[in-house]
Amino acid sequence: MDLSAFSKDDFDPKEWINKTFQCAEAKENKEEFATTIVAKLQSFIQEVNISLEKTAEQVNQNIPRIAREIEVMQNEAKLLQQQMSSVKGDVMKVEYDSSQSMQALLQIDHVKSCMQEASKALREADNWTTLSADVEEVFESGDINTIATKLVGMQSSLEILADVPDYHQRCMRLESLKDRLEVMISPRLIAAFNTQSIVSDVGLMYMKIFKDIKRLNTLQKHYHTFQKVKTWLDNDECVSIPNFDCCVQFKRPGHRAAGVAIYHKQNNSLVVTPHLDIIYHQTSGLDSTSNVADYLLECLARRITDCYCENILKISHLKNNASNQLVTDISYFCDVLDDLGLTPSPDLQNLLALLKVKPDKFDSEARNKPPLIVRKVSAMRKVRVQ
Repeated sequence: MDLSAFSKDDFDPKEWINKTFQCAEAKENKEEFATTIVAKLQSFIQEVNISLEKTAEQVNQNIPRIAREIEVMQNEAKLLQQQMSSVKGDVMKVEYDSSQSMQALLQIDHVKSCMQEASKALREADNWTTLSADVEEVFESGDINTIATKLVGMQSSLEILADVPDYHQRCMRLESLKDRLEVMISPRLIAAFNTQSIVSDVGLMYMKIFKDIKRLNTLQKHYHTFQKVKTWLDNDECVSIPNFDCCVQFKRPGHRAAGVAIYHKQNNSLVVTPHLDIIYHQTSGLDSTSNVADYLLECLARRITDCYCENILKISHLKNNASNQLVTDISYFCDVLDDLGLTPSPDLQNLLALLKVKPDKFDSEARNKPPLIVRKVSAMRKVRVQ
């Protein structure tokens, strides 16, 4: 007997009975067949009941164990939750402690950096003192390389000591020492120019010295001046200027005469002779050689201007009346250059502007001006630059 139909959702008892009684056995004796089917169904029902009872009994037996296991799982879940909360607290504590430790380490590192900078500044200050004490002896030795090394060391120390109170005085001292070194090198440099050995080892050594002391532009000026003078000499040997005396008298009532550059052919040098009254004689012969004369006059004027600026920058201090007098002198000198058809050099114009300006407007006027000139004039006038 097929009992699989009882497990279907669409089970129809009538259809199942009709289908069961269609067999040959049912057709022979329906009552006996029906009795047999009923007995089998009852037997199956009894087996199902027994199975259900066993299953129910097993369920009843397992429920307490399952309940205990569920309770254990609940306790373990609570314990796990507590442990997770504890771990979370530990993690937050570690993060907080790490943050505090990192801040402390950063502060310690900052303090360490400050101490290193202070130590470096102290070493440089001591180095400056040592170099300053020995520099005169080194200058007396006459060893240019040793002198340059000393000045480069002082220059490096001064870069670290930019915030010391006497920074301007130290800068002025260093610049004066550089001037002395430049004066010592100049004759040898001119000799190198004359022998065309500027690209030799000696010339390269001089170039390195000027570069190390940050005066490479001065070397260029020396070379350009030498070339101009050499060109002038060559022209002077080829062209004769009759009745020409290239001297100019700068007359001002109540004021001293400006410095004048005079060229000496014997030693191939330019010498600045201040307070010298000289006379320019206008002649008819000048017209035929005006180009040469103009070129000569321009060369002399440029050299005079450069020397004038260099000597002004060597002044350590100026009182108000002296400053006004210097402004008057420079203005007059610029007027003379203008009358000669020449333009004052940018350095001279910057000097005049910084000397004329009022102290409260010095900062605004100093903008876009060369730092060396600004530093020199501010120290000269005792004006603090922001």
